[in-house]
Amino acid sequence: MSLIVAVISREGGVVASDGRRFNSTDVNFETGKAIRPATIATDDFDKTFALDGGRIIGVACGLLEFSGQTIAQHLTSIRETCSDGNEFTELIEEISIGMSARLREVDEAEVATKARLVDIIVAGRSKISRGNVTMASMRIKPSDQDIHIQERYCYGGDEEGKLGASRVLSRDYAGNRGTKALTQIAERAIKAGIVVSGAHQYGGGKTCGGGPFLRVMAPAAS
Repeated sequence: MSLIVAVISREGGVVASDGRRFNSTDVNFETGKAIRPATIATDDFDKTFALDGGRIIGVACGLLEFSGQTIAQHLTSIRETCSDGNEFTELIEEISIGMSARLREVDEAEVATKARLVDIIVAGRSKISRGNVTMASMRIKPSDQDIHIQERYCYGGDEEGKLGASRVLSRDYAGNRGTKALTQIAERAIKAGIVVSGAHQYGGGKTCGGGPFLRVMAPAAS
């Protein structure tokens, strides 16, 4: 598990993540128990990404890598096959459909179907290069995609970590802030969430750690 956060205002947007990544482990899905405990692979894994020269930014948790590519690499590849339209909502739908199709193609020996879940938050502008700043959350599975347009801030990942992040976001968020202030808020939210994050369900320590990694949306086209 991970902790991810996104914060937007009329001025721009910022996404952030912790840096913890666990090694894969074998799980008996009938009992819900790990055959061997999970172990921490690194605390320096950046879960944020940028598309279109940074005009679209995002962050992902859940399954972080499959078929030899990180989620960021998959999304970059999917973006290259999307239509030439400039609507944020259309792009989000195309990305989610493309990711879902890729999850269906994963070998069961690599990732069990029940473990093929990716949560993504994406921020951009309504017309990609210009327009109002907007944000969407996506829960993507091989069988379906659940998309929601979000306002102000959004978070995902570890349940206990989200509570810590939400307290900071609800306390510190104030409407029309510049990206410097948004970055500070996002960083505080991730750090607070890491402190209270829970134990990994398959052992191996706390679910969240490392980072924070932050990414700022590029300015609108002039």
